[in-house]
Amino acid sequence: MVKFAYRLETKRVKEPDFPYTGKGFTQPEDVAEFCLPLRESDVEKMIVLHLTSKNKLIGIQVFTGTVDKAVVYPREIIKHSLLTSGAGIILVHNHPSGHFEPSPEDRAITDSVVGCARLFGIRLLDHIILGETGFFSAKTAGWIWES
Repeated sequence: MVKFAYRLETKRVKEPDFPYTGKGFTQPEDVAEFCLPLRESDVEKMIVLHLTSKNKLIGIQVFTGTVDKAVVYPREIIKHSLLTSGAGIILVHNHPSGHFEPSPEDRAITDSVVGCARLFGIRLLDHIILGETGFFSAKTAGWIWES
């Protein structure tokens, strides 16, 4: 009889475009500035910033999409947050069209991640949409509030 042993290991992988040793976030502008490299992408990408309880960055997760959408799975976001012992999440994505107005799909993924994260005591702090000349903050717009 053959027996199998499985081991799950986690390690932090740093994205070269986003140097983040000790990086913290207090304002949407801080997040938008940190994620400026996304504005140069010709496809939509969703970056998930995983944070400590003091809003210090401990991990980055990247979902790459196409010219008009990035497929994002809330369960994968939450799984990654649990594996990094994250207490908070910030979603950031670009619109290759250059416009930063949110779409109905942007609102739906925000609401979905909020609901999933709350089940595990993880806070969704903001969802930033980057455009060519500015950004949208779901927190500032009132989509997200602390309970």
